[in-house]
Amino acid sequence: WIRLAGESPFALRFPSAVAIGFAVAAVTLLAGRRGGPKAAIVAGIVACVLPRMTYAGEEARSFAFTAAAAGWLTVLLLWLVDGGGRTAPASVRRACWAVYGVGLALTSCLFLYTASIAVAHVAILLFSRASRPALRAWAVATGCALLAVGPLVLLAYFERSQIGYLGNQSIDPATLLWMPWFGNGWVALAAWACIALAVGSAAFARWGRAGRPERPTAAPAERAPLPVSATLVGACWLILPTGTLLLVNLAFPMYTARYSTFAAPAAALLIAEGLLVLGRLVSRRAGVPAVAVTGAGLLAFVAVCTPVYLSQRGPYSKNNSDWAEVSAAMGAAAVPGDAVVFDESTRPSQRPRLAMRTYPAGFSAVSDPTLQTPYYRNIGWADRVYSIPKAAELGRFDGLHRVWLVE
Repeated sequence: WIRLAGESPFALRFPSAVAIGFAVAAVTLLAGRRGGPKAAIVAGIVACVLPRMTYAGEEARSFAFTAAAAGWLTVLLLWLVDGGGRTAPASVRRACWAVYGVGLALTSCLFLYTASIAVAHVAILLFSRASRPALRAWAVATGCALLAVGPLVLLAYFERSQIGYLGNQSIDPATLLWMPWFGNGWVALAAWACIALAVGSAAFARWGRAGRPERPTAAPAERAPLPVSATLVGACWLILPTGTLLLVNLAFPMYTARYSTFAAPAAALLIAEGLLVLGRLVSRRAGVPAVAVTGAGLLAFVAVCTPVYLSQRGPYSKNNSDWAEVSAAMGAAAVPGDAVVFDESTRPSQRPRLAMRTYPAGFSAVSDPTLQTPYYRNIGWADRVYSIPKAAELGRFDGLHRVWLVE
């Protein structure tokens, strides 16, 4: 992509923006097929402003693509289980299950942890009382997908030390409640209130009035599938994959909040359902039109997300980095014959040496005396460097009169 479009910030981030557009489309379609046009509009707008979605849409990583892929895999699954796929010809169903399996494998190659979406999908199938043929087809497709990514799983296991630093990070309430999808505490408070409203309303509708679900009288293979609500889909998708990752994290440090980006569309789906439930409840009790209450709630949610959106697009939004400014300062002040050294003691993603690699124009006049092996000749992604005493011992500073330090 860089060879085709260049490496400007816009070019680098454009594919992720398009991918988030596809993720929003999947959320809109899922909500609309289960709740009509109003549900589709509310869910689409929530997905457009949800902090994790907007963050993934402006970074050059695979997370935006995982959100889109997980969304459209879920659309396909639901079409096969309770949509037109149930009555489609057998050959069409088999082809669609094959597409599902290939899609799950490719999605897992985008980011391995996305394979845990299978946990949500099997839960959706079981809660909806899917037929045995549908369960068998899902098991075959998913099994083939997991076999296909087996080599990647092994590679990830043997390379697990690359994320070994995650073992030093604690799983605290912030990691669980707002960092994965919501950006800050205020957005998390509003989001979880909507999610609780949606899940509580769905649980009451299914079990509350009768005290417990009706006991089926027919054999399991003969039961008609239950309609799959957007709330059920969203709850399984949001909670189960992330819960699975957190359980594995107890044995192998492997989780950080952004890894759950593929579940962000589910959060948008549940928040939208909560806003719709709020509108119906207030309408029944106060006589206010439901659409007005839902619209007001939606505007309030957009408002609470706006500061996060703006902070994501500020000059220091990526780990408080100022690499562009560092490069500009070096370009203005350094002259040919100068050298530069960098503080190498910080965490890898914040090393100031990356200013030279991401914005090289400002460093064109200076030499790099501590460089041992540049990243493009190294097996790792970073430069390999000498310490300053070692570089001096090797004579790397001989003949230099001015050295810039970036720390």
